[in-house]
Amino acid sequence: MIFRIKQRWWCSLLATAVLWSVAWLSGALERPEGNLGSVVRAVAIGAIAAFGCLVLNYAIDRTLWLIFRQRYSRPFHTFAMDVIDGMGPADAVAGGVMAGAGEEPFFRALLVPLCGPPVMAVPLVAVLFGLAHYLRREYFGFLVWGMGEGLFFGMLYIATGSVLVPAVAHGIFDAVGFGYFLWLRRRGPARGAGSHDVAP
Repeated sequence: MIFRIKQRWWCSLLATAVLWSVAWLSGALERPEGNLGSVVRAVAIGAIAAFGCLVLNYAIDRTLWLIFRQRYSRPFHTFAMDVIDGMGPADAVAGGVMAGAGEEPFFRALLVPLCGPPVMAVPLVAVLFGLAHYLRREYFGFLVWGMGEGLFFGMLYIATGSVLVPAVAHGIFDAVGFGYFLWLRRRGPARGAGSHDVAP
């Protein structure tokens, strides 16, 4: 569902306002810097985490491509085109904004503390996060991937106490991912399906 919202910039920005407002009104955003004591430090760590997340996804993608080749790259290309159906650069940027300023305040800053001890809350919210990104049964592997991303962002939140860290990481990660999908679309399905695709 979230992928569908992100296909139009104005939907992304509207959803961002709603998710952020719910988190803010609940008091979940009182200390965005968390245990780090500095907004600048939180943003810097978030940017480093985004780079780490991109490297990790690249490594996973290469591994899957080496093992499964076309059985992996063709569904991946189809999924990528489905995700960005009708998207342009402004939609990709707004999707990154929604990831950082909407999804993280809602899923991490609001839901994680509401769901009990971190050892239970982080995996539970990761499952909810993955389900919120569900598209179609054929893309089940990407649902699992989404849950993995939810675990990563949840652990960042718990480790730092700062919603800014996962927000910056998630925002950069999604904007780069959507940008990559747009690049795949320009290349065309024939070349993209058989090439070394990079998962966002």
